[in-house]
Amino acid sequence: MQENTATPYLKTLGFSDQAKALQNLRSLSQTQFKDHIEELVDFIMSASSPDDALNNLERVVSQLSPETISLFIKDKENLKNLIIICGSSNLLANTIVPNPILIEQLVLEQKLKTKKDITIFLKELESWVQNLSDMNSIARALRLYKQREYLRIGARDILGLASMQETTLELSGLASASLEIAYGFCLKQLKTEYGTAVYTDIDGSERESEFVIIGMGKLGGAELNFSSDIDIIYIYSSDKGETTGIENPPSPPFTKGGIFENPPLTKGDTGGFKNKISLHAFYVKLAEMITKLIGNVTEDGMVFRVDLNLRPEGKGGDLANSLRSAEIYYESWGQSWERAAMIKARPVAGSMKLGEEFLKMIEPFVYRRYLDFTAIEEISGMKEKIDVSLLRTAPDALDVKLGVGGIREIEFFVQAIQLINGGKDKIIREKNTLAALEILEKRGYIASADADALKCAYIFLRNLEHRIQIVEGRQTQVIPAMAAEVERLARMLSFKDTKQFWNEYKKQTGLVHEIYDALFFKASKELEQGISKDVLLVLGEEMEKEDVMEILSKAGFHEPEAAYEILKLLRDGPPFAHFPARAKLLLKKIAPFLLTRIIASPAPDLALKHMERFISAIGARTTFYSLLAENRKVISLSLRARRSNLASI
Repeated sequence: MQENTATPYLKTLGFSDQAKALQNLRSLSQTQFKDHIEELVDFIMSASSPDDALNNLERVVSQLSPETISLFIKDKENLKNLIIICGSSNLLANTIVPNPILIEQLVLEQKLKTKKDITIFLKELESWVQNLSDMNSIARALRLYKQREYLRIGARDILGLASMQETTLELSGLASASLEIAYGFCLKQLKTEYGTAVYTDIDGSERESEFVIIGMGKLGGAELNFSSDIDIIYIYSSDKGETTGIENPPSPPFTKGGIFENPPLTKGDTGGFKNKISLHAFYVKLAEMITKLIGNVTEDGMVFRVDLNLRPEGKGGDLANSLRSAEIYYESWGQSWERAAMIKARPVAGSMKLGEEFLKMIEPFVYRRYLDFTAIEEISGMKEKIDVSLLRTAPDALDVKLGVGGIREIEFFVQAIQLINGGKDKIIREKNTLAALEILEKRGYIASADADALKCAYIFLRNLEHRIQIVEGRQTQVIPAMAAEVERLARMLSFKDTKQFWNEYKKQTGLVHEIYDALFFKASKELEQGISKDVLLVLGEEMEKEDVMEILSKAGFHEPEAAYEILKLLRDGPPFAHFPARAKLLLKKIAPFLLTRIIASPAPDLALKHMERFISAIGARTTFYSLLAENRKVISLSLRARRSNLASI
């Protein structure tokens, strides 16, 4: 076909770069595909991006042997799968081109049908590294293995051969296995240099110290995506001890003029041990080695990005912490967001026994023995910070993870219910989001309709997130702005056009936000109902005292000056030093509803005085204010109790 006729024809087919398409087709016509060009074009036009499908196919075919090309020609299903992969992901195509044997193994040897768990990953990785003894060789082996497995997992996901749950589980298993191999190798290296880490147990006996890698976030929940960081924390048994060191052989005898002389006695000469270091120093070195082995970027890329910011004291904290030091931190300084983060904490490599000890240790910090209604307020505050940050950095972005009705709202919804009720109901302490939704539904915490809607939306949004990331391998959850890229996404998700895709996206995120909003803001909206403008003015700080007293008199207070002084208590909290800012915030939130009910009572002055005693008795107990803020019925019951006490006097 001549260029002057080929270009318009390729344009009608849908190729955006007709010159490049023609060049690629001419290149393919120089291979065994020369008699199959029309069939190739038919397959290519069904790909999510015909331009990329053709371009990447030409690149891959240029690296294949004639025998392999013939096998693809004979098996049209395998050929179609190859074209779909080429049209969906430049990342995977870039993996195939320098390593064509990978696509031969994957497609022609039917490895696409293979599903793996952590046991298989570990067995294969151990085989890959068994004869390697230096850091560079191990690093390369881990990276090449990861590339091979990402190609298999990504291709299975794109071709619809694996569910979203299977994909995230495999990615998480691959990360855990990689960490286990890295841990084993690095520990062996350090033992060679510093000896065995030994600590003194509580009974006075010496034991070999242990080390565990705690997976957090999506790794902890076994729900990694294609571009996830792995959030981890390093924990070791104890600080009470040191390494055994390594044997320091005696120095050879000195000679002087060919005559042996007795050297001065030194520690080294007595055959003692050298390189003894504290357990903390040993495990910080181990943590540094593992982090570099997994996270450093080499010519082969990286295994996984490692994020250590969830450790005690965050970026400023030690890389590794003993079990006891971690316990002291969470007991004394643990923050609200860390409680939510710890829901997903799971030992993923190293000593599983020590990992379970860590989880048991933090249990009282994460799950309170009482119904913990502070969780809703705390998680809501976390989400508001995310919203503000997103608005500031990318106001026009449609973020599948952090945006309105996104993945994070589903996760926060689940975590809030777990934090509120998990202290009493251990069954709901599930780390995986989908599994947690099913348990919460079975235990009656979520209506079946809401649970089904959230599960459906979660699967849809996670699949969308995977498709966004697999195209180029970028760490993003933002829907691209360019129309052609959105069209590719829609086709990858099997929508007939972008309109159908957008309708589904709006439907799913709308349902999520409605359910999320009902949990986090229903109580606030209920508290705001029936509140008069005068009540808000009285509790504000802008009005003069005389004006406030006038409104109070009209509202039925016979002692407006005394009422004014008490209202400052409702607005600012009891007048003692250690009244938390958060308790003040919650009290300010419930104050309008309290005052409205007091005004409606038969004796407002007396009701207000009793409320003053009640709040003074509660003091700085933030949890109680949170309970009142989340349930107006509890406020009504409290006021009713005050009136009952009054009637009995």
